[in-house]
Amino acid sequence: MSTIASNARDFLTLQYNDDYAQAIIEHILTDWNDETISSIVDELNKVDSSDSTIGRKVVYLVNEMISRYEELNIPNTRTEGKYPFLPVFGEMLQRPDTQKFDFEALVSQSDELIPQFIQAMDGEKDPRNLLIAFKIFKLMTRVLDISKYIEDLFELLWCYFPITFKPPPGDPYAITSEELKQHLRECIAATPYFAKFAMPSLQEKLENPSDVVKKEAIATITVCAPVYGAHALLPGITEILSVLSTQIFYAKDNAMQSLALSGIHVITATLATGISIAAISDPIQRSLDPLIDECIMAMKQPEHKNARSAIALLRSAASASDPACTSIVERAVPSLLSSYRNAYNDSERIAVLELIIEIMEASRTLYGSMDGQKVDRDFMTPLLSFKEPLLDLYSNAAESTTDLLQYKGCHGLYVMVASRHFLNEGQTSGVVKILTKISCDSHLSLLRENALASLRKIGLFCPSSVINIAIPLLLSRLQFKDQKQDILGLLSQLGGVPAIYDVIIPTLSEEFMQACVQDQKYADFVMKKIVQATEAGLQNKKELGEEHQWAEMIRKILLSTVHCCQNEAPLSANTLDLLAYWVANVVRKLSSSTQVILAQLAFDIYIGNLSAQEGSVTSQQHVNVLASNTSDDVSSLSVVFVAIVCNCRKEVMSQHITSMKIPLSWIRAGIESTHAVRLTSCAQLAAVYANQWTKDASTLNQFLNEALITYIQPALNDVASRDQRKNAVVVLAWLTKAMVITGKPALSFDHIINALQNEDIGHEAAIAFKVIAGESDILLNKQSFAKYSILYKQRLYNTVIHGLIKGINEQSSDIIQQNHLIALCHILGNVPKQVYIANLTTLFPFLVQSLRIPQTFVKLTAIHLVVLTLDQLPLVVKQHIQSIIPSLLELCRTYPGNTIAVRVDALDCLGRLTDGLQAPVLMPFTSTVIKSLSYVVDDRKRVSNVGAINTVMYC
Repeated sequence: MSTIASNARDFLTLQYNDDYAQAIIEHILTDWNDETISSIVDELNKVDSSDSTIGRKVVYLVNEMISRYEELNIPNTRTEGKYPFLPVFGEMLQRPDTQKFDFEALVSQSDELIPQFIQAMDGEKDPRNLLIAFKIFKLMTRVLDISKYIEDLFELLWCYFPITFKPPPGDPYAITSEELKQHLRECIAATPYFAKFAMPSLQEKLENPSDVVKKEAIATITVCAPVYGAHALLPGITEILSVLSTQIFYAKDNAMQSLALSGIHVITATLATGISIAAISDPIQRSLDPLIDECIMAMKQPEHKNARSAIALLRSAASASDPACTSIVERAVPSLLSSYRNAYNDSERIAVLELIIEIMEASRTLYGSMDGQKVDRDFMTPLLSFKEPLLDLYSNAAESTTDLLQYKGCHGLYVMVASRHFLNEGQTSGVVKILTKISCDSHLSLLRENALASLRKIGLFCPSSVINIAIPLLLSRLQFKDQKQDILGLLSQLGGVPAIYDVIIPTLSEEFMQACVQDQKYADFVMKKIVQATEAGLQNKKELGEEHQWAEMIRKILLSTVHCCQNEAPLSANTLDLLAYWVANVVRKLSSSTQVILAQLAFDIYIGNLSAQEGSVTSQQHVNVLASNTSDDVSSLSVVFVAIVCNCRKEVMSQHITSMKIPLSWIRAGIESTHAVRLTSCAQLAAVYANQWTKDASTLNQFLNEALITYIQPALNDVASRDQRKNAVVVLAWLTKAMVITGKPALSFDHIINALQNEDIGHEAAIAFKVIAGESDILLNKQSFAKYSILYKQRLYNTVIHGLIKGINEQSSDIIQQNHLIALCHILGNVPKQVYIANLTTLFPFLVQSLRIPQTFVKLTAIHLVVLTLDQLPLVVKQHIQSIIPSLLELCRTYPGNTIAVRVDALDCLGRLTDGLQAPVLMPFTSTVIKSLSYVVDDRKRVSNVGAINTVMYC
């Protein structure tokens, strides 16, 4: 191959000489094979674009190859087919696109290349060669001068139409019939020169009784129409549209109908091009009039199947061009309005409303949509002439007493609002009012959800109408106690729209503060709705407007939480977690200056040991959530304090924490804490402080060393109490996480791994790996301004995996071994599978052991990894099948600790075993599985019940 490459390179790069070129070609063609082709194509890609003789050289090479291919003893090659010149010729034709060859030199050889190409490919049937030839054909029409060979080239193509090719079983080339058909269509549509030959031939094929031939003719016309232009279509347009209409009304399958509708659309769009504006409507109107007449007649019976076919045809045509849309709207809409007025029952009225909506959707597609792509057109929709009657029609329907009529009315109103330049501001407000009323009052949940979904979409492109009309209407209903929860749900849904979020949240926060002192359960509900709105509403907002108002709102909420504790009506842990999540998300969106104010407020209210500033809270209004003598209720508030402080930018935290004594005091308080929430909060505060360290690295090491030597290591000693040792593990876990996520860990894992071997604190050490490898929604993530390396989980895995495996293998104590297995599952469950997939063979025995560990997360992780191994390495699963199946059967039972999620996943895994492993492997377990799952079939949880039945059926 190196000799061939050298010959090809010399031929392409050395000074041109006919005798030398002939000699080189002889060498190249002597031993022709796949490698020869690849070598020449590779050298074509490497040649110097400044050499103006390259084009002439390659043309010479291809001519020689074409003229001599019959003399060559050429074997069937893998993908290029038996004609060696095809890939080289194709590469040569592509070169002008990248200006690598002399274009004029190439074009000048058209009279030599094209006839030889036609001669070489005439009668070719090998699909590999045809695929390459079709691709080259399209390049030829772009690059070469084919004007003298139009008829010959078309005949070369047409002899293959329509292609009928059925790939042999196990075809290594993976060439499909559809692939060949698509390339043939594109070749026929490659140049408008083919129009005078192709259109009569295609029209003839349309009359063929075979659906296969007819389908291919329609598909080809659809591709050719934009290229050939309106003038090529007009002579036979009536016949073409007639055939397409017949297929739309009477097609035997949906694929044929869809193809015919696409053809109608493309042809109608083509008719509107290439004709002078003054005369543009005449040929379109003449062409479409028979179709419109037929469709209007079919829509006289709006509930009939033909009415659906008719409106599909009209929508396809109307969405293609302004003249077509105008012609259809002016004739079809009056007829449909008359049908609605004369309808005998609601069923007919609903059908007519559906038909009109299809026309409005066509108009929206053509003239632009408010909730989608805005089409830049000077034309205005012809539906404007019917705006008033249509608006009245759908408004009355939406306000009727019939559910389906209301549903269609809402749909139609939304389509009108979403149509560009259709309704004015007052009319849009009227629609919003109707939708709001339905979303509140309808007894049908589907109708309420549809109206609310429409309001949300309107809020995206017209928020002022929703803010000025819908929100006040909803707020006015909050005074009715029986409607409060429903109205708050609606408000939270609308608050998911970014532009409306700022308006909704102050109202919801006021409701929350009132509920804090009146109804704790209701306060939890309100906070859930605030969080729901936040998850959607803040997602695409870069910043919040009127930041001082947000700061004031949060201040009032913080004070209300303290007030609840002081009045012995503390908020539940769940409510405080939701509040912390919301506050964290809001603080991240605020500027540094506002974060400074909020951090000051948080310290004043929840710590109370910083110097008071003007406007700060009084001593009666603050508590110390981190103090050791604080009640459990007050300590629970520390999650909100953490959410504020730990989501500020690092320069904000450094302003408030000027000495490392403060975070060290948090570490001491955490270790000495008797309250779990206060412990976690202290650990998190110290961790975030370390992660956002703004001083030099040596000072950070000093802080970490002092934390370890002075507080953590003494607490880990056997001399300390068991609670302090557990607390020390938690503090160490958060500090380790803070350093690990930076990508430059400054703490060793030795302390935590050693703690796994201690029966007293080993379980806490195992959970520590969940903290280190997992993600927190509140802090130490990319959104909370933490120093964060995206590869930290990979480094973490590589650092600890060998120690964990060693601990599992060497420990004789079941408890200590279980600690290592829990830690391993927390690592594997929180790192990307690409990190550990290469080690699945080694890890799999430990995963099987983990199936019997009580913790839900460990069970779910182990099941997930068994499924992953089954997909990737089924032989590994086969080796452990005797342990896997009994363990999975135990997890399917309604035993304590087997949650519904565990049971469903275990059943799913059992079902997957039947797909991933061969029957002889599973046959010995069939009776055991069926007997065990007979108990699960009686599971009251339907999803578990169904899973069991499916698995038994597999058996």
